[in-house]
Amino acid sequence: MSAVKPLFRELFQAALKGFSHANLRLHQLTHNIDNHLDDLIRQVKDKDHFDVDTTRTRPTGIDGSVTPAPRQELPPSLAATFTDGEYRTVETTEAVTLYRVYGHSAEQGGAFATTSTSGNRINAAMESALLPEWKNSREFEATIEVPAGQILNIGTVAPQTTMSGAVLPGGADQILLPRDWPSSWVQGVDRLPVGLQGRIP
Repeated sequence: MSAVKPLFRELFQAALKGFSHANLRLHQLTHNIDNHLDDLIRQVKDKDHFDVDTTRTRPTGIDGSVTPAPRQELPPSLAATFTDGEYRTVETTEAVTLYRVYGHSAEQGGAFATTSTSGNRINAAMESALLPEWKNSREFEATIEVPAGQILNIGTVAPQTTMSGAVLPGGADQILLPRDWPSSWVQGVDRLPVGLQGRIP
């Protein structure tokens, strides 16, 4: 037993020495990491100005064809037409196809479009929450091709309540087109049936 004690003592001393060396190396490693982090901070200082849209967002059918753009502050009356007032300002990275229903007092070149065809006038009224007082007869639907490089504001159509108390649920993708967009973007026009066929709301 007396012969084993020195061996244990040597092993214990070797272990302490190893831990001491590891502690020193660990201290040097953390010091080097701190220095490297300081260098990185100095390199990116004053270069971290990114336009990040921090508002909550809802997906749309054209998300794969747009990239974030500096946010446009819309007038409250326009922002309120998006669900919860939430919208994103984006730039098209490729051509996107949109649809706009119109007729009577609503012109073909109006401001709002959506990402899918309505199918009929009932669907258009319900999904795009088109109040009767806006006098959009929804008789026609234009197919619009927006080229790359255009700024759009996108979100979801907010619900609207008619004067009689009926709720139009909305929920379609809502695309606010650029002001005075050119009529050359219109690729075709279809006459919408009244309803009771296609998708029924």
